[in-house]
Amino acid sequence: MLLGFQEAAQGQSSSSASAMAKMTVVAPVQIRVVNDLDFGLAGQDSGAVSVSPTSGSKAAKFVVEGEAGRAVSIVLPQNDTVYMKHQGSEDEVIGINGFISYPQSGSPIGSNGKVEIAVGATRSAIKNNQATGNYTGEFTVTVTYQ
Repeated sequence: MLLGFQEAAQGQSSSSASAMAKMTVVAPVQIRVVNDLDFGLAGQDSGAVSVSPTSGSKAAKFVVEGEAGRAVSIVLPQNDTVYMKHQGSEDEVIGINGFISYPQSGSPIGSNGKVEIAVGATRSAIKNNQATGNYTGEFTVTVTYQ
């Protein structure tokens, strides 16, 4: 009889439960450039200039396509200065920092599967002996589903 009590005690000392594994497959998120960030014209020895993401044609514009209603994280250059170079020269550069987007990170993709993102930033002051001519630089915007 003692043996019967031991079996009952052992049977009650464990329990099991099953869980389901699940996931959702979504359309890939994609981003493409519509307009570049344009700081326009500036004279030598001019101050820093900011372009707001809501400033119309001067802000960089991107279209993000993906799963309607899904929120996206927007990753902009952080804590780094991006440099526009004068005709590819490493010596003549103008810095850009303070990148900001509109809408901000966490915005949902629209019911049409798209959302437009505008990006602005601040251009550093121009030196009084800055080489004249065109300056270009590249920055990256990354989007991921949240």
